[in-house]
Amino acid sequence: VAAGTCASTALAGGSGSTGAIVVSADRQAAVSGEIYRLDLDGRRVDLSRSPYQDTAPFVSPDGKQVAFLSDRSGRQSLYVVGIDGSSLTRISPALPQTLVPQPIGWLPDSRRFLVVTTTPAGPKNVDSAVTLLQAYAKGRAPQTLARVQGLGSIFEPVASPNGRLVAFGGVAVRAVTTSGRPAFTLSDG
Repeated sequence: VAAGTCASTALAGGSGSTGAIVVSADRQAAVSGEIYRLDLDGRRVDLSRSPYQDTAPFVSPDGKQVAFLSDRSGRQSLYVVGIDGSSLTRISPALPQTLVPQPIGWLPDSRRFLVVTTTPAGPKNVDSAVTLLQAYAKGRAPQTLARVQGLGSIFEPVASPNGRLVAFGGVAVRAVTTSGRPAFTLSDG
């Protein structure tokens, strides 16, 4: 098994918590990707359960869910599964296929998720967007918080500890509310 991406979490247990690692791995190199939970006792649980490419796992802040990208529907979409392997659910429509979406992570409430998508906007330019997905709003369209066109790609969006703002880099550091309203911009100077 070749490890791809790792994240750690604490799993709720009867009298305390047990450590575990969530990892993206291929059973057969470049053929099938899976999302596994590896327990400290050596037990391996296949969380994504598919023959498709499942990658980029992110554990929710509360340690109860794992979000990951999968092409099982024919195009990259975001899925969520319980840390115990239950309730596997697709939470996004197909994401732009032209360039690989970058899942960034959960907001502190463990109900919303940030994704950066990048698509061509011309011969030498790209169009980047920070998208907020509601993990529990099945079938609800993703909300675009910010879009940058041209040379100003979006880098490393991060949510504030209270989950009300999302800041990201590019030509300048910008912050928006989780409803998409501009909050502030810091120039690169």
